[in-house]
Amino acid sequence: MGMRPVRERGTLSVVAFDLTAVRRGLAENPALPFDLLRPLLDAPDRVTWAALAGRSDLTRAAVRRLATTDSPAVRIALARNPVGAAHGWDLLVDDADVDVRTALADNHWRHGDIPRDFPLPEPAQVRLADDPAGRVRRMMAFRRDPAPAVGRRLAADPSADVRCEVARHWRRAPADVARTWFTDPDPGVRRAALFRHLPPAELVAGLLADPETRAEAAGRVRLVPDTAEDLASDPDPEVRWAVARNPTLPAPLVVRLADDPDPEVRAEIMLRRDLPDDVRARVAASVEPQDYHVAGWLVDAALDVRLAHVDSPFAFCRRAVASSKCLPAPAIARLATDEDFSVRLLLAENHPEVPGAVFATVLPRTGHAAWLLGSHPSIPTDLLVAMAGSDDERDRNVAAISPHLPAPNAVDLAEHRVATTRRCVAANVALPLSAILRLLHDPDSGVVTAAASNPRLPPTAARDLLAAG
Repeated sequence: MGMRPVRERGTLSVVAFDLTAVRRGLAENPALPFDLLRPLLDAPDRVTWAALAGRSDLTRAAVRRLATTDSPAVRIALARNPVGAAHGWDLLVDDADVDVRTALADNHWRHGDIPRDFPLPEPAQVRLADDPAGRVRRMMAFRRDPAPAVGRRLAADPSADVRCEVARHWRRAPADVARTWFTDPDPGVRRAALFRHLPPAELVAGLLADPETRAEAAGRVRLVPDTAEDLASDPDPEVRWAVARNPTLPAPLVVRLADDPDPEVRAEIMLRRDLPDDVRARVAASVEPQDYHVAGWLVDAALDVRLAHVDSPFAFCRRAVASSKCLPAPAIARLATDEDFSVRLLLAENHPEVPGAVFATVLPRTGHAAWLLGSHPSIPTDLLVAMAGSDDERDRNVAAISPHLPAPNAVDLAEHRVATTRRCVAANVALPLSAILRLLHDPDSGVVTAAASNPRLPPTAARDLLAAG
């Protein structure tokens, strides 16, 4: 484990600690500058290199050094990092390990301040689009805006899986490319194209007549009266469900589908903007309410339109308002007391100034969102204190990561018998420095790593730890 005695030095006094765990934590610490951590490039363990490879402040020289290590895990971490991809793509694009090339192809998500769809240089995109491994090419096909030459390569890929993904994700595909998807021999490609693109008028009839694409086309194409009537009367509920989503469905058919025998069809009609409210009320009474029912058309509507629905009798309309941004204080106060759980949860997830009383009503029923809500700026201190003292491990750990947890309670959790709780609180900036330094002695390596990654750890302590290694 690399346990080593260290003499007292400056603000840090460490008897023994897990060097590997400490180095990994320092490498992950976002508050420490890379220049201070540069000696970790000479660390003897690949775990430290992998942690360094994920940093957003790597220099070009550091990237290129890490890209030539013999550890696939390090090169994968570097390939996933936009900074690593920018400075080392030429060393990674032909890597012998397919997982490294797949990670590089997947490098298009938000990382720090780097925007989504981080643009790999076109030569890298071309090489990856021609990769011998299908999963590398498929990962490239997830890019929303590939270089045109790359998109065309992927659109003609021999693998139907690759063609499906590029048809689904390439938003600005040229018309001639999209046409090839609508006539592709694989029905999955044709369906994927309908997800993102409108087919040429002359292909609509064929797509509607094809049982493999009829439902998808029913939801996307511009409807004429005879076609709309035919689709709304289709014996297949999947087709009727799709046409219920079509924004060009004539008003009389919208009302007719409100009485459809299939509840999923009625639910789609219920959520439409153009359904009269008296009919909407009748449909809502016949559909089992689901937490995911949200009137999507309201989310980005003009503020006055959203505010007109704050007191809507329909929970799915109020959910849409609660999930929108920049609501005035009176609207937030009204929605904070809503009887619908999803309204209150969406409000808490989307507004920093939600009333604190909301959290006691949503956290007990919340799943993964609890980890975000626990750090919400409006969460009441007394609720965090109660959660920190809970016998429920999830509640306790949610409190342990909250930067708003009072320091005395954070110190108590740092001494908790359960290691996962100590790990959660060890990286919390609410923890006093003295407690952070004590956790560097913890018998659990995960706790040690978390403590070393705590942004409150001062550079002087980090230098001492680096010198000890």
